[in-house]
Amino acid sequence: MIVEVVGCSARDCEAIERAGADRIELCAGIVAGGVTPSPGLFKAARLATSLPIMVMIRPREGGFFYSEPEFNSMLSDVDFFGELGADGVVFGVLLEDGRIDVERMGLLAERAGEMKTMCHRAFDVTPDPLAAVQDLVSAGVNRVLTSGQTKTITEGVPTLREIMRIAQGRIEVQPCEGIRPENVRHVLTELNPQCIHFGPFNEAWDPTSRLNKPVNYGNHLEVDEACIRGVVEIVRSFE
Repeated sequence: MIVEVVGCSARDCEAIERAGADRIELCAGIVAGGVTPSPGLFKAARLATSLPIMVMIRPREGGFFYSEPEFNSMLSDVDFFGELGADGVVFGVLLEDGRIDVERMGLLAERAGEMKTMCHRAFDVTPDPLAAVQDLVSAGVNRVLTSGQTKTITEGVPTLREIMRIAQGRIEVQPCEGIRPENVRHVLTELNPQCIHFGPFNEAWDPTSRLNKPVNYGNHLEVDEACIRGVVEIVRSFE
């Protein structure tokens, strides 16, 4: 079973590998749900870890209905990170009514070439998740990330079970959202997934965030290495 963890820095990537995870989803702007990382961030991450890296391709925060310039930037980013050595790309494009944009998703998947492709949680705002599975298969996407269209993995288990039944043998489903040591056994028992995906973060402060000035940019987030290790240990014992 693959354990995939979200990272937003080279430091995160080092911690994820130390904790025993198998794959990284790299993004920036995790507070906004993740956006495309910079070239410098990817290069630093690639030097920091030997784990496979899936790169988020999301040009802005907010929803997933993109203008032509925004979509063109996504195509360019897929090309760019492929040239830099990414193992895969993660994206999601919807129509105005929330259905999967099969044409654009297909263009991104085609552009990815040999890289693996995953639809991110844009899937979780589609009006019909079972129809969305078929749309992603038609678009040629390899994987889909989903909580079962709920805020937490435990709430989403019944819907996830049905999504995974429909998807079996056609597209890989990666359960996500709020997986922690205290609930991962339940997720594994109920779903028997090929992969789980999560991103535990803690607040962190650098010295310039503690200068007691009127202008203060606050904290940033770093992955919780102990939490990752706890999940990994349970996954390995479950196997």
